[in-house]
Order: sequence, then structure tokens, then C-alpha cells
Amino acid sequence: MEATEKITTHRQEIERVREEMAKTHRLYLDGHIVLADFGGYHKPLADRLTQLQTELPKLEAELDYFKVRSVSADAVQVEADTLYNNWPQLPDENKRRIIEGIVERIEIKKDRPEIEITFSSTAPSEDMTTNQQSLRERGN
Repeated sequence: MEATEKITTHRQEIERVREEMAKTHRLYLDGHIVLADFGGYHKPLADRLTQLQTELPKLEAELDYFKVRSVSADAVQVEADTLYNNWPQLPDENKRRIIEGIVERIEIKKDRPEIEITFSSTAPSEDMTTNQQSLRERGN
């Protein structure tokens, strides 16, 4: 089930429990349930409502996280496309700074023909961000 559907279902369950609580209260007010028995009907519903209300912000946060992650992935794709399209026009010094910013280690094996590149997991530096912004301005 998708996060949005989970939240919708969860909100519907909260509303259903509230309606059940209102019905129980109405039965008590109309004299169909005595005070001694009212707690037995009302308490489980109140506990369930509290549980659902506690879980709702967690579900909403999860949805927000996925939305931000999706937007971030789209932004990374746009930045990568911009870099790819403008790479041939970049001065060598800018290319070097970009590579130094994203590559953690380049290892060339002497005993066998292999090049191992380890990419950095840290966010790009402000300098690289400025480079990307100036690339976009030149492209427009």
C-alpha cells in the first residue's frame, strides 16, 4: 500500500473510532448503558484513538521523507544532465575540482590492468555547487 493510501486509510480509521465513541456516549446519555458499564465500552475506543493519533504523524513524516527524496533525486538528475551537457566546454581546472569533489580515491593496480574509483558519499562542496549554477546560466 502506498504511503498516501496508508494515511487516508489511517484517517478513516480515526474517524470511524470517533464515531463509535460518539455512539457509545449517545447510548449512555439516552440511558441504554449504565455508568458502571460505560467505561468498558469507551476505554478501548479511547485507547485505540490515542494509538491512531500517535501513529499518524509518523506516517505523515514517512510520506514527506519520500516526497523530499523524490525531489532530491530529480534535482540530482537535472544537475548530472547539466554537467554532462556542459562538460566539453568546462575549463580543465573546473573539471579537476569537480572530480576531486566527487571522487574519494582512484587506485591503479600495477599487477593487473584495473582502475578502481571510489566515489565520495559526502555532499558536494559549495565550490562545485557554484560551478553547476554558472553552467546552468551559460546554458540558458
